[in-house]
Amino acid sequence: MLYTMDTFLFFVILSGITVNIVKLSEPRFTRFLGFSRFFYIEPNMRNEFIKVLVVFGFALTFFLSCTDNPTPDYPDIGYFISSSSRLSSSSKPSSSSSIFSSSSIASSSSSKPSSSSSMPSSSSKLSSSSAVPSSSSYLWSESPFYDGPKGTFFDRRDTLPYKWVRINNQIWMAENLKYDTTSSVYHIKDKDSTCGRLYDWATAMALDKDCNEKLCIDDIKPQYHQGMCPIGWHIPTENEWVILINNINSGNPAQLLKATSGWVKNNGDDYFDFTALPCGAYYVDESSMGFEYYGNQGIWWTRTFSESGNGKSARQYYMHSDNYKIVVQDSRKTIYYSVRCIKN
Repeated sequence: MLYTMDTFLFFVILSGITVNIVKLSEPRFTRFLGFSRFFYIEPNMRNEFIKVLVVFGFALTFFLSCTDNPTPDYPDIGYFISSSSRLSSSSKPSSSSSIFSSSSIASSSSSKPSSSSSMPSSSSKLSSSSAVPSSSSYLWSESPFYDGPKGTFFDRRDTLPYKWVRINNQIWMAENLKYDTTSSVYHIKDKDSTCGRLYDWATAMALDKDCNEKLCIDDIKPQYHQGMCPIGWHIPTENEWVILINNINSGNPAQLLKATSGWVKNNGDDYFDFTALPCGAYYVDESSMGFEYYGNQGIWWTRTFSESGNGKSARQYYMHSDNYKIVVQDSRKTIYYSVRCIKN
């Protein structure tokens, strides 16, 4: 409305100026001022000219009032939260909707499978009572606006927070995926629930279980395959891991990606805040069964299937406590490993 009033006042002033110009179009004035050729109006046409100008002004003002722009409806994009920032008391949810501290993740006593069970019970699932943060106050996973070198976003599916880090031209999760599914487990030795969950390949890719035994090429999206990652993120390809290693540009890349603690030996510098942890694996096949390698190996699935193995193998990358190398190898899809997602 303010915009329309400004337009109306402009035309009132313009009308006044025009009336005075019409009056100045008297021959005695135009000859004196030297612009009779441009402004002289026949006396019998002056009133008509003023009427046309006033009608035009009111018509344009009415048109603008009908098209006055309301406050734009901005999309739900949230805002950037740096990993070093702290939520102020005014931005925190009320007592009925708490922020997700480590206690909001399933506790070790209820979330981890016992040694006698291969899958977690229903009590191990994350609580559904966690309140969704205000959409205008938080960076959600699907947002395209990831500013700065690192930060935190929220997964809209279960409202769990994830740290992220930018390494050159890639944006990676700075922690393992922890989205709860019926075919995922916490490592039984992960007492603090810092490792996220372990997934077999088909579950990580959100495919049918029989894809652990065959290629399922037609079910894999050619560019970004989301799998169990949050919206706007995807399971990394082998090539994206290669790019990560090349971006680090070091003879000992794992030293710069490993967490500063948690490894049996050869902890890393965590130079890039990637915080790679040795969360091990979980075996459920007939030849071996149980949790292995906790504290010794960090192993992460890729979406890339193996060229050999009759569709029963896929590529995984791993780091070992014995050295600072990052190694790629084929692995049976039925083994449960960690998942690190990468931004679309």
